[in-house]
Amino acid sequence: MLTLHNIRKSFGDHDVLRGVDLDIAAGEICALLGPNGAGKTTLVSVATGLSPLDGGTITVAGVDALRDRAARASIGVAPQTLGVYPTLTVKQNLDFFGRLAAQPRRKRRTRIDELADRLDLADLLTTRAGLLSGGQQRRVHTAMAMMGQPAVLFLDEPTVGADVDSRTQILDAVRDVAEDGCAICYTTHYLPEIAELGATVAVLSGGRIRARGTIDELRADAHLAPDADLDELYRMLIKGEALDHVS
Repeated sequence: MLTLHNIRKSFGDHDVLRGVDLDIAAGEICALLGPNGAGKTTLVSVATGLSPLDGGTITVAGVDALRDRAARASIGVAPQTLGVYPTLTVKQNLDFFGRLAAQPRRKRRTRIDELADRLDLADLLTTRAGLLSGGQQRRVHTAMAMMGQPAVLFLDEPTVGADVDSRTQILDAVRDVAEDGCAICYTTHYLPEIAELGATVAVLSGGRIRARGTIDELRADAHLAPDADLDELYRMLIKGEALDHVS
């Protein structure tokens, strides 16, 4: 579904992305891991058009998203920074993003109801977003990215700062959207989420994808037991001690 090939991005003399290659299939949740400063947010920004890239190609279902407007519009994103409009109600925020996706009125209404149910927002639809708690705003922020039913969805640390209930609801919604066939790139520093989502893993280090596969594959490459702690695996991946599996 999504193919990133040889993605490059520099800031001045600093090469942040040095040829990133990443494929994510329809219905797959790919957890993008890497230390702070590895370029995860930069990759999300250039892949979704929020920032220009210096080189490389982005295709959705084989169509060049840099040249084709429809392919580009099929990519959704929830950046790490909250993007809710505080003076609008929850329903107005969602409706606005439905309009951006060119959804007809009836479709917008149906989609708002679906997402309100998935993310427990039904009782908050008439509340101004600026009056919501941090966790509630995270749920609205995620729903806004899902509003247009994108074929590809980037979620940059969507549960950061969220309470336990909001985190659970967001993860449930992410799984539901993947089951609908969406290809999802999900950045996180909270490792248990990878297992909860049943996600594959891509490790970004040194400006490139250094490891790619399932948790079981990466554990095997690191010569760890099948039930080895995820924190131990992550430390080895980041240190480069298990960066020999790219599929």
